[in-house]
Amino acid sequence: MKISKKQLKRIIKEQAGLTGMEIQPSIDAIEEILNGLYDDGLENKDLIKLLENIIGDINAGFIGEPT
Repeated sequence: MKISKKQLKRIIKEQAGLTGMEIQPSIDAIEEILNGLYDDGLENKDLIKLLENIIGDINAGFIGEPT
């Protein structure tokens, strides 16, 4: 499953119920971390896999609200 940056932002906003102004600092921090990982040698496919694994952990209740 591929997810675009725009889709990720929309999902985060929907799940958090936050406005753009409240969530933008979090988005900026996530983007900075991902860019740092890219600079360290990860490719976009690796970053996507990482984010997909994190989304799976969220859905499983390991991150955020427990299920």
